[in-house]
This record gives sequence, C-alpha cells and structure tokens, in this order.
Amino acid sequence: MFRAPFKVNASTRADATLLEYLRVDAGLTGTKEGCASGDCGACTCLVRSDANTPYQAVNACITPLGDVVDHEILTVDGLGEEGLHPVQSAMVSEHGSQCGFCTPGFVMALAARLDPNHPQGELTEVSDREAWNQAIAGNLCRCTGYRPILDAAKLAAKSAARSRTLPQGLVIETGDGSSEKGLTPESLGGFFRPRSLAAFRAARAAHPEAHLCAGGTDLMLEVTQKGQTLNALISLTGIEEMRSIAIDGDASSVHIGASVTFSEMEVAFKTVWPNFASFLTRIGSPQIRNRGTLGGNLGTASPIGDGLPVLLAMDAVITTLLPNGDTRSIAMPEFIKGYRQTALQSGEVITSIQLEGIGDPHDYRKVTKRYEDDISAVCGAFRWRVEGDRLVLARVAYGGVAERPLRLLETESLLTSRALTPNLIEEAVELARSEVSPLSDVRASARYRQHLVGVLLKDSLEAQLASMSGGEIFP
Repeated sequence: MFRAPFKVNASTRADATLLEYLRVDAGLTGTKEGCASGDCGACTCLVRSDANTPYQAVNACITPLGDVVDHEILTVDGLGEEGLHPVQSAMVSEHGSQCGFCTPGFVMALAARLDPNHPQGELTEVSDREAWNQAIAGNLCRCTGYRPILDAAKLAAKSAARSRTLPQGLVIETGDGSSEKGLTPESLGGFFRPRSLAAFRAARAAHPEAHLCAGGTDLMLEVTQKGQTLNALISLTGIEEMRSIAIDGDASSVHIGASVTFSEMEVAFKTVWPNFASFLTRIGSPQIRNRGTLGGNLGTASPIGDGLPVLLAMDAVITTLLPNGDTRSIAMPEFIKGYRQTALQSGEVITSIQLEGIGDPHDYRKVTKRYEDDISAVCGAFRWRVEGDRLVLARVAYGGVAERPLRLLETESLLTSRALTPNLIEEAVELARSEVSPLSDVRASARYRQHLVGVLLKDSLEAQLASMSGGEIFP
C-alpha cells in the first residue's frame, strides 16, 4: 500500500492540511476527522523528517501539508501492514473500542509513545498513571471509557521492544520532482519552507502578503474552523537559526529559538528547569506540543497563551529580524500591545527568546475545567528572589484576566524588600485582586477569575514562605 507514489503538485492549495491529503488524495481513510481543531485526536498520525529521527504524533487536521512533504508519515492504515501492532492487538483483547471512531487516533498516539525510540524514554506496564494519562491526553473517547484503553496500553507495553518499533511510513513527494531542500512555491501552490533566515528574507520580500506559520496550531484554525483561505504561507519550522536552545553555563538564563517546539523544550529542560518542563505538559496535548512553539505563542498574542505569563515572569527579551537584515530586542512587557496586537513591524519576524532567572524560586499554575488539553481560565506565573526573610525580586504575571497577559506591578512592588509574613501575603492577595478586571465567558466568570488570581498567588507565596522558614508559615 505504501509502495505506491504519493505526490502533490502545483494545484495543491497552500493551506491544504495533511488530513485532507490523506483522506481525499491518498485514499487513506483510516485517519478520521473529528473536531478539525486539534482537540479530539481522531486524526492523529505520526511524522518524522527521516528514518534516523523518532516519529512524533501530530493532529493531521491542523498540520499544513507543505510542512510534511518529503517527510515520513505513518498512518493507522500502514501501522499493521505486516501484522497487527501490539497496541492494535491489545485494543482488541482489552475491549478498548466501541463505536471505533476515536480508535485510530488512540492507537497511533499510543504506538508513538511506546516506540523504544521515543525522545522521553520508554513507558512500561508499571509506569505511573500520570505518564499514561499524558500519553493519551490529546485523544477523546465518547463511549468506550478510558479504563480499557489504558489497560490495552499497559498490555502492549509488555511486548518486546522490537515489535513496538514503528515501520517505515509513506513519503509525499512534490509532483515536479523537487526535494524538500528545494521546495518552491510553484510546487505547492504558495507554500514556502525556507531552511535559513536568508532564504526566509527572500521569500518574505517576494511575498509580503504571506502568513507566517510557526507550527500552525492556532493559525490553521482560520482555515478549518472559520473557512478562510490562506493563499500564501511561509513556514518557520525548518529555519536552522531558529531551532536551537542554549543554556548559560551557570544555568541562570536560557536562549530559545522561536521555532523550538514545546515537546523539545520538555526534554531539554527536564533537569535544568524542571518546573517549566512540568508546566509544559499542561500546554495542549502531545500532538499540539509536537508542533506548537513559543514563537507562535508570541506571534498570536492570545491573552490565554500559556507561555506568555511565563515570559513575563522570567523577564524575557524577544529578538527579531527586520526586513533589512537588522535585529532588534524587545522586552516582553513592551512586546504585546493589546488583544492579539504586538510590537512587530511589517515584515519583522521573531527569531529567539531569552529568559532570565531560571535558577530563582518560581512556579507556574494553570486552572482549567478539565486537567488535560484545555484552555486556561486563569494561568499564573510567579518568580521570587530571596535574601534572608525578604523577597528582593518579585514577578507576578497572569494570563486570562485581561485582553493581554499582565504583570501586576503594584503587587510586585508591595512584596519587594519587605519581610515575607502571613500578613503581607494576605495584603498582597487583596491588592492583586484589585489590579485585574477580567471578563466573564464560557470558561469562567469574572468573579471566579478574580478569586483565582488571589488563590494562585497565595499558594505560591505560602509555599515560598514555608521554604524560607523550614516548613512553618505561621509565627
């Protein structure tokens, strides 16, 4: 089945999705369309750039086709081409499917996580419940229930590593024979995939109207949910200069390329910045984190972008590239100007983000209606620097409480250079609540959001006080 040629040509739209190609053009209908927004996981398939890299699960419904041309793509149609994969067998024996619509997505998500080559290491049948929940966090089931699906996953984990190693996938080629390195707008209807900043500048100069795509987890909703047409797209995912992470020798600051994915950050920061690595598991699902980037979070400037309060708390500085080749630096508080409005000039692009103080005490807290893969009602990011019994630096930042993410400057000023006591904490909580004027919507009422602002701050400050006083927070 996967030996036949799969090609795209000049008639393919720039905003075509991988799911559309698989189902309509390739006839591989095992991959299902459910929500068309990256929420349900029914369209999960696996992608890798070549046979030497591990597969990653993605939501095909919001993955631009142009980003995966000449990559290997494994769908449920090819997973068991030479006999059932252990996950498929286990789903049968453990009764992990009823209506079956969601089943291909669960199978592919679990097959990716059980691959011995997974970047986060292998799961086993005795792995903790949280690890298994994370593996299927991007997949929804309406009728079977998750218990038999998790039972199937644990059973599959007992199988030999060789049987869990994933097979070769299909490769979609450009119809004119051009390769990934030379992908041209003519070969894919206005989709550009530059591999360097120099190539990006050339593409942007020739097509200033093109939308920038830093993963597409937000942008592609304009196509799948709003019915818009994006006639030209420039992908930022493969630009070499935007794909690196550098940590200072003393581990006090970090430099993150704008196209580094959240999943890559999870692995890179597991030991040097564990609080952030843990928080990243609350951002979307594995499928979303395999595509989403900090650069995309910044570019969309959503008031509920979960990475943005973190950037405020960590005194982030954004480096950008101007059309003339010059660079400039923008402090995070000056970067976001309003609701989905940034300080970027026409033709300017985010290239990297530098964050400070990763060695300081800090924590990040997110409140949602459901734990996995949900949009924040309120997200808080806090960072403290301590000398004796005092905070000499305080950063208090929130998302979801205004038209843009906020630092609460008055609360920070109150907390700085005063002895941290239970009374000061109560004073700070009341002041923080007065600094925000949130709106009510389907996720939370304004009153509840205001209450959460105080609760999250109090929890963080009390934990810090307990740390400073050996576990006792009351005199």
